[in-house]
Amino acid sequence: MEDSSNQKKKQAIEDGEEDRISTLPDPILHEILSSMDLKYAIQTCALSKRWRYLWTSLPNLHFDVDLFPLPNDSKRLHQFPHFVNQVLSQRDTNSNLCNFYFSPHACDHPSFIENSLSYAISHNVQQLHLNDFNITAPKLRNLELWYDDEHWFSDYYQLDSDGLDPVPDGQKIVVSAPRLTSFKLEGRVSPVFSATSLPCLDNVDIDIRVPFNAIIERSLSLNVINMLGQLREASSVTLSLITLEVLAMQTDALKSHPSPFHKLKHLNLIAEELIQRVRSPTLTLPLNVITYLTRGSSCSDTLVVKFC
Repeated sequence: MEDSSNQKKKQAIEDGEEDRISTLPDPILHEILSSMDLKYAIQTCALSKRWRYLWTSLPNLHFDVDLFPLPNDSKRLHQFPHFVNQVLSQRDTNSNLCNFYFSPHACDHPSFIENSLSYAISHNVQQLHLNDFNITAPKLRNLELWYDDEHWFSDYYQLDSDGLDPVPDGQKIVVSAPRLTSFKLEGRVSPVFSATSLPCLDNVDIDIRVPFNAIIERSLSLNVINMLGQLREASSVTLSLITLEVLAMQTDALKSHPSPFHKLKHLNLIAEELIQRVRSPTLTLPLNVITYLTRGSSCSDTLVVKFC
């Protein structure tokens, strides 16, 4: 009898705790669910009527095929697109997206990739985290791009701003996001921004990745210079020392091209210790690159050098 009574008390306490959580407003519950694996967040729909449709209005979605728990890669690559499609098709159509993380890696389904990104764009995504894509998103504010060189020479597409139809575009990444405020790039390929100006841009973080045994191509240097010219509105710029090394290959171009950042206030130079040790036993800052980056600013007041 005593064990039964204790069990009832324990159950009553647990029920009370569940009730208190359930009375929290949707934004707080969304924060709780967003901290969980999406699959488990969806499973909360079985808790009660209060939770049944709560997940369908989550503002943050995280899709990463590497985190998809299946026994082998073939099943993962087959079921991952199905999972993403099911989530997006059952989501509340009136709920906009704040964060959309999408990393399908080796999933070779162009229509699946196109539809997933189109969904994010059509639901006014504010922060888009991608791996190996082109994107058109007029309302996008924060964009992070990672390029995996191993898979780079597969098929990529430019998304047309009208109908989002895939257009084969070789190795060129085209970004159309005129309201962009923050841009981060890790990889070898420099995207092209379709907008003539990015007036809202404030933060830029560039880390050009070059394999240890690779020779830096002069064409890569020129591409980076052209890209920085399109990011000229940024006031806070972070560059890896490898990026400086790439820029230093174009001595003549640095002299002939105007300095990119006329609003520059903070320049952060980041050296990843292992990479720097492998590529060069001594640390040298190419002064011609530093001059090129800073001479165009009329309000530069801080030069911050960081070594991670």
